[in-house]
Amino acid sequence: MGFIHVTNIHFSSSSDPISSPFTVTIRLDCLRQLDEELEWRFVYVGDPEDSSHDQLLDFVVMDKIEYGPVEFDWEVPPPDYSKIPEENSVFDSSIIQIIALIRKTEFFRCSFLIAHDYESEELKTNPPERVDWTKLYRKIGTERPMMKIQEFPWEKIEKGENGEGLIKGTDQQEIDMLKEN
Repeated sequence: MGFIHVTNIHFSSSSDPISSPFTVTIRLDCLRQLDEELEWRFVYVGDPEDSSHDQLLDFVVMDKIEYGPVEFDWEVPPPDYSKIPEENSVFDSSIIQIIALIRKTEFFRCSFLIAHDYESEELKTNPPERVDWTKLYRKIGTERPMMKIQEFPWEKIEKGENGEGLIKGTDQQEIDMLKEN
């Protein structure tokens, strides 16, 4: 069982013009004080067939996390749509990902489908020959996120690189109790 549990990821709006930043609130529970860097990455998948088109939109590094609930707001810039391989592929579904890492090792990933379309019905039914980027909106599928929790060697963090505990106040009895739950 891990020491970091992501309990909620909330976008302030699921539908915005594509030029708007993403605004997200992340809530997590830290079951032990953590003296490790916790890194968050926000990735836009530009082409599901080719990861070279993925864009790291932003990242945040938290130096130390206190025991208990933690919440932070994050404003992430929009993707550079000129990097999408084919202009019209913007109308295909894509994905945005929020990834958490400790010691450069991923332990949590939450992906959301994202769709782009024109807001007006007229442009939807009679789209211009070239994409009108100024009139495109994005819709984030917040109702069905896809989460992936990776195996992570939390016991190595307990022991630290030189055998000293990096998790404050941890003893073997508490560790065993956490593993049982």
